[in-house]
Amino acid sequence: LFKPVVRPVKIPFEGKMLPGYFWSPDDSGKSRPTLFVSGGNDSWIEELFIMLAPGAYRRGYNFFTFDYPGHRGAVHLYPDCVKRPDFEVPFKAAFDYLETLPEVDDRIALAGYSFGGYVAPRVTIHEPRVKALIPDCPLINVYDITLKAWESVIDNTIPREKLQALMEEKLKNEPVFRAFREYSLWSLGFGGKTLIDWIKSDLVKQFSIVDDIKKISCPTLSLVSEDEGELMLEQSKCFHEGISSNIKELKILSLSKDGTNDHCQLDNLSVGQQLMFDWLDSIFEYRYSK
Repeated sequence: LFKPVVRPVKIPFEGKMLPGYFWSPDDSGKSRPTLFVSGGNDSWIEELFIMLAPGAYRRGYNFFTFDYPGHRGAVHLYPDCVKRPDFEVPFKAAFDYLETLPEVDDRIALAGYSFGGYVAPRVTIHEPRVKALIPDCPLINVYDITLKAWESVIDNTIPREKLQALMEEKLKNEPVFRAFREYSLWSLGFGGKTLIDWIKSDLVKQFSIVDDIKKISCPTLSLVSEDEGELMLEQSKCFHEGISSNIKELKILSLSKDGTNDHCQLDNLSVGQQLMFDWLDSIFEYRYSK
């Protein structure tokens, strides 16, 4: 029903076919810049399409996204296709696919939202085909964020079984948060286990790019809202200062000045998109005309 038609695609990866969407502003077949979006911990590609594809369409950009391992569509289709620290491996398959499309030139911007703020920079460290990076907001150490969010669990001297029972009792009255926690553990390959198992595992410590962010040299726009918390702001600033890009900008958004202070600008999506596409137009020296 969309004009031009939205293309459902499948990305072959390790014997699986990971679903995605590609949408171009018109049917001309003309090559143009592409916005490649990686979603967050519990998002799905239809949500990303609704949030971001119309903006890309209006500004004359191709839009592409896919269900990477651990993303909802991937883990529902393939329960063993869970999150992994080395996201550059499945993303290489996605970039290989984009290279086959005549509408896609080498101006590919990779944007990462929420947990995608870890995924997109991680991929960019290893993937030279990323020509512009937009993390919203940058996450350089998921382990530190996990520790901060659950520091009472880590430091508490209550016996583990008692602590788990207390957590379960608390979550009885928080069904949405319970569902979020259970999905998060499942998509990380810890289905049926507890949050404490995840926190104390070696796997969580591998979700860090602290030592490698200097390898990012492409133009980078980092977005973060001032009310996202001290640690998120700190990691965003460390990321901005640590990358070696000659062209880089850190935008700290506030409700009074920008009209948004929510995570990933969910309270005012148009602000984040205007900032992103104005910046990309400048970086790619691009002006779309119908």
